[in-house]
Amino acid sequence: MRTSTRLLLALALAATACGGPAAATTTSATPASTSTIDDRGPLERLELELLAEGLSTPVAAAALPGDDRIFVVEQTGAIRIFDADGVRDAPYLDLTRFVEDEGLEQGLLSLAFHPDFATNGRAFVSFTNLAGDTRVLEYQQDPDDPDRLDPNTGRRVLAIDQPHQYHNGGTIRFGPEGFLWIGIGDGGGIGDPWQTGQNPYSPLGTMLRIDVDGGDATTPYLIPDDNPFADGVGGAPEVWAYGLRNPWNFAFTDDGELIIAEVGHEIWEEIIVADLREDAGANYGWPIMEGPDCFEADSCDQKGLAPADLLVKHERACAIVGGPVYRGSAIPEIAGEYFYGDFCVGWVRSAAWDGERFSVPRQWSREFGEVGQLTALAEDGDGEILILTREGEMYRIVPVRG
Repeated sequence: MRTSTRLLLALALAATACGGPAAATTTSATPASTSTIDDRGPLERLELELLAEGLSTPVAAAALPGDDRIFVVEQTGAIRIFDADGVRDAPYLDLTRFVEDEGLEQGLLSLAFHPDFATNGRAFVSFTNLAGDTRVLEYQQDPDDPDRLDPNTGRRVLAIDQPHQYHNGGTIRFGPEGFLWIGIGDGGGIGDPWQTGQNPYSPLGTMLRIDVDGGDATTPYLIPDDNPFADGVGGAPEVWAYGLRNPWNFAFTDDGELIIAEVGHEIWEEIIVADLREDAGANYGWPIMEGPDCFEADSCDQKGLAPADLLVKHERACAIVGGPVYRGSAIPEIAGEYFYGDFCVGWVRSAAWDGERFSVPRQWSREFGEVGQLTALAEDGDGEILILTREGEMYRIVPVRG
């Protein structure tokens, strides 16, 4: 699809600027080789259970292990609690008056609970402020109300200027080592006009990694000693990897790997797997490369660039939406599979990562249909997969046993 068409399509998108009309050819392991979609049917019959509707553009959800509450992040600025009684009227946190959500990729975007939340009550949110810039703030649990963050405890952790309303990224998540990770896009515009993707000194187009258990009033975090540019030489100390266009969502495996859903431009969507022990400082190639191709060039210098591990071509796809690795107990047949989907078409797929390559992806359209404008895949407190849509619905994937 040509650039002019891309701009028109972008007006229809909410979760991320995308690059094509609507399902996909995928590749695994070596992106240059194409594999087919395994559409022979799942090992177990699954279906979608509607949990809630009427939400205001839900774009993320979080949960505490073993807790039956689901904390739904609405792009318009509030976090809602869903439990067995439905969606509660009183918000867990309401930042509406501080959030800019006019842009398609702006708004309240993510919630992350500190690994020791049960004892310290610390939670973190990522949003676009009224000036259009990214902010990460910390809030404290209200000591008198377990269903409320105290809105008066907000403390700025990170501030990133944004030159454009697209490619803001915005997902935050704690890694298995206890550090806070932040995915930030290249700043928007077609073809990275600010040239941030290949600038590791810029926070844009990167995965950031910080230690929020230290710092002071000036810099309310510490730099992990094993960050690749911790001393400020070769890149910004907060940067863990760069060369990304828009890492809309990411997840961690139980084996110490990071899975990044990287939104592409015009031809390819990417899924990248990074080893936390070996891949610090990786350059994922944008805008030198888009997927396996030189970006708008017949040839390019690919030395030192890390390839994607799974590709989705823009045939029936426009913007990849990454999800979690399945860790629930209700459907053991899909244990360890990574779930992802497409924003425009609304299909859902999963694939298993064996430490070196992905299995042939399984297509779940027969079971789920096309869910609409899919904005997020998340997990509840028991590790079961949730699906959120721009239309305001939240589903859970459940087994049907005969």
